[in-house]
Formats: sequence, structure tokens, C-alpha cells
Amino acid sequence: MVARAVKKFLAKKFLAGLVHAVVTAYLRVRKSGAMRAASRKPRAFEGLDPEHVWIESEGRKLACLFARGERGRGAWVLAHGLGENRWQMTSRAEWFRRRGASVMLLDFRSHGESDWGPVAFGRAEAADIDAAVRFLEDELPDEKVSFCGVSLGAAAGVLSASAQRFERVILELSYRTLRDAVLVRAQRYLTRLSFPIARQYWHSLEDAAPGEDPIVAVARLRGRVLLLAGARDPYVPLNHARDLARAAGVDLVAFPGVGHQNLHRVVRDEWERVVANWLDAQ
Repeated sequence: MVARAVKKFLAKKFLAGLVHAVVTAYLRVRKSGAMRAASRKPRAFEGLDPEHVWIESEGRKLACLFARGERGRGAWVLAHGLGENRWQMTSRAEWFRRRGASVMLLDFRSHGESDWGPVAFGRAEAADIDAAVRFLEDELPDEKVSFCGVSLGAAAGVLSASAQRFERVILELSYRTLRDAVLVRAQRYLTRLSFPIARQYWHSLEDAAPGEDPIVAVARLRGRVLLLAGARDPYVPLNHARDLARAAGVDLVAFPGVGHQNLHRVVRDEWERVVANWLDAQ
């Protein structure tokens, strides 16, 4: 019986390790692509004229872009999603800059040009948000800091120690729980027979990065909150997004026909109208 239990335990560890290896391989491929793009110095940031800065998060160097705005217009931390990098947030950064705000775009650990580090769908990456906020508070001590994040980035912002200091919070395509982040994707990509593998991976993440879920942390936010969703998002079903909105005590804005996509690219005009109206409704 003991031998059987040991074999079962080792089998679970192996399965979790297998999924972790797949996720790691995926992130390394995306990271390599981002670094090649950075080496070619794309013109994506011409509208920002940013400073390239490096900050430290738990001993790791994070690549960031920082653009100063007008005094008294606030500052925004912009956080990308899983497998993406700061390029995903560039058009949003330019929009906030046109409104006079300062902006900070970061590459999370294991993404873009930043150092490698553990990935936990927002729980580990929350420390990276805190590092970005510390930079802004040092550089712009008189400015109020706000946050805009997508998917993993949204979760990291809500779970960060800095979350309670944000004046405004925009969460796009955010999942409710770590369990959702893993298992909903598994339902989309894995067969019924392999679904238990994803469950073991989720349990391994819970062990490695214990903590709260976004649906718990969002209820404690002190700043104004805006929740944006895609009505046809396969990774964050609409009923999940509504649960998160109820926890935050706000209405959900869902864009019809949109999936788990870059909202500012797919429905730019609608995104800008919704966010501008929300920002101006003080």
C-alpha cells in the first residue's frame, strides 16, 4: 500500500512537471521573439519617446519603458498578459500620454527582455508590479499612481501589495481565480483523459505560490475600478467576468463578439470611449 501511494505521488509530480515544462517552453519561445523584436528597435514607441529603464524585483532585472507626462496628471502602470510583453500595452500608453499622464510599461519576469523567474498567473508577478510602483513613487513622488492590466497583468496588479494605493484600476480580461486560469485553458486544449494533468499543475502552483485570488482581492480595492471583458472570451467566460464585477461592486463592460484579445487593438474606438467617459466621470 505504501509503495502504491508513493508511486501515485510521484506520478502526480511528474504530470505537474510535464505541464510546467510545456508552459516554460511556450514562454521561452515568446520571450525569444520579443528580444529579437527589441534588438531590431521597432518603431512601436516613437509616439512615447520613453526612457529605457531597468528595475529590480526579488533580485531579478525587469526591462521597462518610462515616459514622463505633465505634472499633476498622474501616472499609470501598464501590465501585459501571459506570453506577451510591454509591446502589448504601447498603444494604451500613447493614449494615456495624450491625456497628459506619465506611463510605465514593464516586461514581467520570464517575458520580453526581463530576467527569467517563476510564473504563477499573477501571484508571483505581483512583486513585479510593486517594483514598478516603487520606481514611479521615487521618480514622481507627488503623482497619484493608477493601474491598467490585461489578463495575467490584471491579476498581478490586483494581488500586488501596491493595489490599495492605486487611484484608479482598469482590469481587462481578468480571471477570477488561479484555478480558473489553469483549468479553463485545459478544457479548451486538453482531452478529458489528460485534464487531470492540468489539475496537478494547478495544485503545484498553489503549493509554490500560495495566496489570494483576484476575486477576493478586488473587493478590497480603494481606488475606482473599471472592468472590461470580451463577450466571447474562451478563457474568461462572461459569467466569470460578471462574478468579478460583483465582487468589485462595479458594472461590467463587455464588448460584443470579442474574445481574449488586445481590446485596444480590436475595439480601439469603443475602448477609448468607455475609458475616457469613466476617467472623466469624477
